[in-house]
Amino acid sequence: MKTRILSLLVPAVVLILVLESFMNAPNSFGTFGYAGDPAGGNLTCKSCHSGPMPVTDKSGWITSNIPVTGYVPGSTYTVTATASAAGHTTFGFEITPQNQSGIYLGSLATLNTQTQLDFNPAKPRISHTTSGINGAGSKTWTFTWTAPGAGAGPVTFYGMFNVTNNDNSGTGDTIYSSKTMVMENTMSVAHVAATDPINIAVFPNPVAEKLNVQFGLDKSGTVEILLIDMHGKTSTLMPLTEVAAGQFEQSFSINGQYGSGPYLVKVKIGNKSSYHKVMIGD
Repeated sequence: MKTRILSLLVPAVVLILVLESFMNAPNSFGTFGYAGDPAGGNLTCKSCHSGPMPVTDKSGWITSNIPVTGYVPGSTYTVTATASAAGHTTFGFEITPQNQSGIYLGSLATLNTQTQLDFNPAKPRISHTTSGINGAGSKTWTFTWTAPGAGAGPVTFYGMFNVTNNDNSGTGDTIYSSKTMVMENTMSVAHVAATDPINIAVFPNPVAEKLNVQFGLDKSGTVEILLIDMHGKTSTLMPLTEVAAGQFEQSFSINGQYGSGPYLVKVKIGNKSSYHKVMIGD
């Protein structure tokens, strides 16, 4: 009788250990929806992993070969995700491309067995596999992204990274977030603006002190003007305002308020939006 009881217990113990190993590995078998993205309700890896720090932002952990001039609709690019933490050996990540309204844009593809896609192709999300979690002080993953069709506008790659303490539990891990925004190719953006019955001019470019935005309305409507940096951070230049028909020019102080670099000016009139690239700097 004791021998039979022991034979029944051994498989159960093995099963528990295997399940525990999967549960404690970072997203090892495809738990998606925790990239800090709008479509996922801004959920993060903190939903399952706890640690000594709140979610910490990192810049430069998501890079690509998308040129500064922006992605060409329908083209495929290589995206690289890198987590770095001295002394750590186990890492995880999840990335998804969306706009700021949580609409998925483009499609993803794996390049090797170290990454895996969400089971739902309508939700482009990518994460690591169990063979893609080990590194010495850092871990890098690469995959491809095929850009959406013309007119999709800016795309933000939302990413969440798990730097574990390698104790085979969900506690003691440090979670980092990183995101980067890419714009649609300037020619494509110009084409979209040209077919939009909104007369818009943004100048000077580059701009150092004062940014001017001219726009015209055939009839009264709402106008909103936003400034978006390359990480997707949005600043409101002109809040949503009811404007009468006519031609208008608004000026906004830039000097010292924003860092140097490329930005997008988003002018939304009614339900139509137009994007204009500007460089801020001396």
